[in-house]
Amino acid sequence: MRRLGGLRRTRPLLPGSTQRPPARVVSWALASIVDAGVVLGVATMLCGLAGIGDDNADAVAFACVGAVLAALAAVARRRVAPPERPGTGRVFAGIGLLWTALVLFGTVLYAGTGSLARLDDALVESAAGFTTTSLTLLDAAEVSRSVLLFRAATSWVGGLIAVWIGVVTLPVVLRSTALIGYTTGRRGLDLVPSASTGRRRVLILYSGFTAACVIAYLLTGLGVTEALVVGLGTVSTGGFTGRADSLAGYGGATQAVAGAGMFLAGAGIFVIWWIARGRLRPLWRSQELRTFVVLLVAATAAMALHRGIGWGEAGFMAVS
Repeated sequence: MRRLGGLRRTRPLLPGSTQRPPARVVSWALASIVDAGVVLGVATMLCGLAGIGDDNADAVAFACVGAVLAALAAVARRRVAPPERPGTGRVFAGIGLLWTALVLFGTVLYAGTGSLARLDDALVESAAGFTTTSLTLLDAAEVSRSVLLFRAATSWVGGLIAVWIGVVTLPVVLRSTALIGYTTGRRGLDLVPSASTGRRRVLILYSGFTAACVIAYLLTGLGVTEALVVGLGTVSTGGFTGRADSLAGYGGATQAVAGAGMFLAGAGIFVIWWIARGRLRPLWRSQELRTFVVLLVAATAAMALHRGIGWGEAGFMAVS
């Protein structure tokens, strides 16, 4: 084993062989960036493919950039490994580096494709997406389908990474179950028996919940592109819809789906995990869920009484 700065390179012997495999760089920050690169690359490529027939220039650009990013990240993943017990300082520094890399990628793509002419506008748009903020400088009526889907995808990827960090990474780094044990009970640990299994299960749950939301929006009458955009924004709790008036311009059925989706997304990934497994008893025992519901009811009552609006409208505003 050799140390290179803050990284470690390992060359373990293969069982029954005198040959050594290619060296692997052990770094939590690099491993996280590579994992995020695979997900973001695939998402960007799909956004490009979905835009074929609308604006082929944007479609080709997004598809090619996404494919290259996914391929490079997949190759790099074979050479990079996270440490078994990463240091707290290195992990928090890595989180900052990860978000910086994501925002810079989005900025370059927005500016490079001409979606936003000013570099500072591209930076704001990218940062808003990956931090799951509904703020946008894009005009949905003017941008291509690929750009619109990519903006929604940045929010989706940002939400996924936030869940990964909060549910998988930080409990491992803190060497405790403080973030998932005292509110959900030790039954919550069956979602994250190990870091690798936890990341995979969270990805499956997050993707499955997204698919369910998109299908529900399709059933309310939305088109495929609009259902994808709103669905990605709902699951990430980012609120991006591609419309200037946000969800106010949609019908009651669409708003009901959005309200239910945002409630589940806001309640937490463990609620979705328990529902998916048909285990409803832990829901009633979850202090976190009870606190969330109490705060939601209080916010609904405050807005209904203070603004003089209906309880249904106030509840929708509170959950969103």
